[in-house]
Amino acid sequence: MPHLLLPRRLATLGLALAATTLLATSCASPTAGSPAPGSGSDPAAAPSAGGFPVTVTSCGTELTLDAAPQRIFLIGADTIPLLDAVGAVDRVVSRTGTLPTDVYDPDLQAAAEAIPVVESGVGETGGSVISSEVVLAADPDLVIGPTNGVDSGALTAAGIPVYTPPAYCPDGTSPQTGTASFQWVQDQVTEYGRMLGATDQAQATNDRLTQQLTQLEPAGERLTAAALYIPQGGGTFYPYGAPSMVTPLFEAAGLDNVYADDQQRVFEGSAEDLLDRDPDVVVLLYSDEDDSAVRDAFADLPAAQQLTAVQQDRVLTLRFPYTDPPTPLSVDGVGQLTEQLAR
Repeated sequence: MPHLLLPRRLATLGLALAATTLLATSCASPTAGSPAPGSGSDPAAAPSAGGFPVTVTSCGTELTLDAAPQRIFLIGADTIPLLDAVGAVDRVVSRTGTLPTDVYDPDLQAAAEAIPVVESGVGETGGSVISSEVVLAADPDLVIGPTNGVDSGALTAAGIPVYTPPAYCPDGTSPQTGTASFQWVQDQVTEYGRMLGATDQAQATNDRLTQQLTQLEPAGERLTAAALYIPQGGGTFYPYGAPSMVTPLFEAAGLDNVYADDQQRVFEGSAEDLLDRDPDVVVLLYSDEDDSAVRDAFADLPAAQQLTAVQQDRVLTLRFPYTDPPTPLSVDGVGQLTEQLAR
């Protein structure tokens, strides 16, 4: 099950503690005004061959990599498409979590399945939780994962850098704020290229994404839409607001996110508010191979049958990897939606 990126205000004290630890010990991402390699006046600060050392920003703190990592430990599988974008999947020595099916292309699926899987627990937001001892046993030179997935302080103390993607940063520490856009995808591709010494591959991927974005066409008339996650057991639901990648994905598919006025990525919703917004289309996000369970859970929600989307038979489904966090799959998600809208 992917990390569901639930709202920070729903996090437990354990999450807050983990985030605090990360902020005290962790990382950092490139800024638009970063000097070019070797442009500094201090010869001792000049980068080595390959552009290293490289400094990036993760959740508001700086992380310096002296050389391109060759042994990456992934907490969760969400960032595999970003590693693929810079040709670095073969550098992953271990991962946690489950892989999606029918989402990756066959070559990437095979490469991801070949990565050794380490057993882990499941946190409150659905992401992997693992002990630092297990991570250290894999002898990584870079760990990538959410703030609440591991004791990053222990890893940093052991000399292992920990990078947290912007989508997993605590409030106020993410470099990606405001309304999401496809630029966030390309920024992350660029970031991974810098971290892993694969800037040429990153640029080639971004060029392809730019071309892919110019070819996207909306499906028919412009409609309003809401993306909802319904947790196992039902009874409640979580809409996705402006900072979620569903917002630009909807825009490209010819849909307007009815929750785009909310600056939370995902939050607990109410039936009354959903009825007031009354979207033309409802998109149910899910992680299983079969979408029947999420459709049944949605049908059981109070007032679901009163929605225009239900009455017009416009309830669609979309796999989580096509939305958050921002990866090249977010661009592919547009086609997944337009195909369903055209039926």
